[in-house]
Amino acid sequence: MEKGAVEFITNSTSILHFSNRDVLDRIFVVCLISLISVCNVLMGCELNLHVVLSTIKRPVAPAIGFFTQFAIMPLLAYSIAIFVLSSKGMHLLALGLFVTGCSPGGGASNYWTVLLGGNTNLSITMTFCSTIAALVMMPLWIKLLGTRLIKAVAPTLTIHIPYSKIVASLFTLIVPLFIGLIIAKYKPHWAIRARKLLRPFIISVLIVLIIFGVAINLWLFKLITWPILLAGLLLPWCGFMFGCFTSILLAQDPPDVTAIAIETGVQNTGIAIMLLKLTFPGTDSDIASLLPITVACFTPAPLLFGYAIHTLIKRLKEKRVKPGLCPADSSRSPLAKNEEEEVQQNSSTGNSDDDESDRIEIVCPTTAL
Repeated sequence: MEKGAVEFITNSTSILHFSNRDVLDRIFVVCLISLISVCNVLMGCELNLHVVLSTIKRPVAPAIGFFTQFAIMPLLAYSIAIFVLSSKGMHLLALGLFVTGCSPGGGASNYWTVLLGGNTNLSITMTFCSTIAALVMMPLWIKLLGTRLIKAVAPTLTIHIPYSKIVASLFTLIVPLFIGLIIAKYKPHWAIRARKLLRPFIISVLIVLIIFGVAINLWLFKLITWPILLAGLLLPWCGFMFGCFTSILLAQDPPDVTAIAIETGVQNTGIAIMLLKLTFPGTDSDIASLLPITVACFTPAPLLFGYAIHTLIKRLKEKRVKPGLCPADSSRSPLAKNEEEEVQQNSSTGNSDDDESDRIEIVCPTTAL
């Protein structure tokens, strides 16, 4: 164990009961997989396969996401790791943060995209593509930039990429989605009910996961120092920002901007934790996993804030549109309204024997559809 890590542990007043926490971790993982599977089935009922295929055929948005996920995020994670953690002697924690930045494709990104009104089809496509790409890009980035961090921890250290975990997460995504697609095709009335349940169920799942995740990781908050907190906040929050600005600069539609930003900021911390546990023995793996867990705990904060703002704006728009009133009425200028009133007066005082084609009728666009 490195010196910085020893000081980090000895300065803490808490005692970590790793064996008890392992049991809770297993329970949490089982619940997590079950809830995610149900969520993905519901999302499969809403998925439009034709849109997904058209996105793959013209992969502009996925290409932007690939750039932000596999170019910006690893470089961002490396920079934060060097300047915030390694400069304080926390090389093991720095490696944990860098590995997290090389692990895109978090499944929760799809759920947040649904709640925030993003392009769900694009989000699922990006998650699928990034999970496959991680099989190559993760070891590539670790070899390119991770060498310095690895040597600082242990010169003879060998990183073990959890390929089985990556493939398993891919199947966890694909199989339930495929089940949902089958339901939508052969049981469309079931799919309609599933779409109605999707958003409330996602909200419930996220609440349970956040509460449960924080509860089993209470030990984490006793060990957090300012460098750890800063690093854990900067990685996902800057990821959201870079994903958003990059897609805006490249003239993407707002739903696509939302999807790309969320896909960029949400990392697959499960893969990062598995890699660290396979690489380090004993308590070293728990210390290294501290950063992925910190990132996972603080990632939802800006998303929850965004969801609250999104919901508030939606409610305000609904209140502005009064029942029986054409929504376009509030947007027409006074001059246009006066002209319409004059037309109506002229038509009412005109000859009643005029043809119907000579009459001018003002029709609300929404009622004419």
